[in-house]
Amino acid sequence: MDAPKDSLFQLTNDAYRAHFENPPQGADVVRPCTLGDGVEQWSAEEVDTWSQRHDVDMAERCGLWVPASGMATRMFSFLKSNEEAQRELWASVDRLAFGAAWKDVVVARFGAMEGVQAHEACELLWTHMDRGGRLKGLVPFHIVDNAVENAFDAHVAMWRMLFPQRAKIWFTVPRAKHGEVASHLAKVTGEVDWHLPHQNPATDIPVWTSEG
Repeated sequence: MDAPKDSLFQLTNDAYRAHFENPPQGADVVRPCTLGDGVEQWSAEEVDTWSQRHDVDMAERCGLWVPASGMATRMFSFLKSNEEAQRELWASVDRLAFGAAWKDVVVARFGAMEGVQAHEACELLWTHMDRGGRLKGLVPFHIVDNAVENAFDAHVAMWRMLFPQRAKIWFTVPRAKHGEVASHLAKVTGEVDWHLPHQNPATDIPVWTSEG
């Protein structure tokens, strides 16, 4: 079997096996590194110079890649059948990052919170989560300074903190979710340079065990 033409791994399975069974030899140690022969000694001024040069260049050489194609199916599948979990979740609605949005959906459907049963509220939540088809990264999970944050927001905030001027981020998402994610990122990323490469469901990375 040959790898797909656009794969990063262009070796055949036979070639993979050959590399696995006969790995390249280790480094040939010639002599130890010593000061002036493999080791440089920098003054405090030189350290500052190299550090500043490194910091300025880092944003151009370093970006954040995040696999973000996972759906919320397993997170919320219990909403369909586990009555005890439904009651516990509904009782915790005010402590959940997505609680406010959940209550809005319930009020829109029933007119008020009072008297709504857990299974009724959870059925609405399951529908609100696109019956498990919503991306996990878009599900609110954290409250920061009274603002709700999802995983996309958290990654953007973290990378912007490291590189406030030229942050670059790639999120791999399913093609069908591209528009939804792009719409959200456009609202929260500001000057961050973000990209949404599509993740191929047929992505395959061969792995060999010692047994072949």
